Amino acid sequence: MTAWMLILLMSLTGCASAEDAPEQMITMATEAQSMEDASKEQKIEMIGFTFQGEMVIPGEKLPESVEAAAVHVQQGNTCVGSGMETLYQYEGFDITVHNNSTSDIVYSIYFQSPDIATSEGLSIGDSQESVLEAYGETDEQGGIAWIYSDGNAELIFLMSGNTVAGIEYRMAG
Repeated sequence: MTAWMLILLMSLTGCASAEDAPEQMITMATEAQSMEDASKEQKIEMIGFTFQGEMVIPGEKLPESVEAAAVHVQQGNTCVGSGMETLYQYEGFDITVHNNSTSDIVYSIYFQSPDIATSEGLSIGDSQESVLEAYGETDEQGGIAWIYSDGNAELIFLMSGNTVAGIEYRMAG
C-alpha cells in the first residue's frame, strides 16, 4: 500500500523519480500508511454488555438486578460441557448462565432484536463497515463469524453478506 501511495504522490508531482520526490511527500505517504495501520488496530478493551445500568460480563456472575429483570427463566442441562445452565430471557436478548458447584457465571448474551445494541451502538442489521469502524479489524474471522476478544470474553458478529445477522457476547475458550 505504501508503494501504491508513493506512486500516486509521484504522479501528482509530475514524472519525478522516488529520489526526486520531495521529502514532505514521502513523509505524507508514511504518515498516511501509519494512520491506516492504526485504524486497523482493535478498538475494544473489555467485552461486556450494559443492561439497566449494570455491566454483564461473560465469565463473571450475573448482577442480581439483571437476573431479577428477566421476563422468563428456564433451567436445564447445559449444552456445553456438563452440569446445569439457566436461560434468562429478556425483550430482545437472552443470557445463558452456567451453574456449577462454586458459582453461577454468565456464559453468553445473545441478541435477538435489532432494538438491542452493543455499548458502541451496533445492532442486528448494521453494515460490515459499521462493525469495522466501531471495533477495527477482527481477532479472528471464520466464514460468517467476526470475533473480537479481550482474552476473557468474545464479541461475535454473525454476518450475512455485508450485514450483521446476529450478535453474541460469550466466554472465551
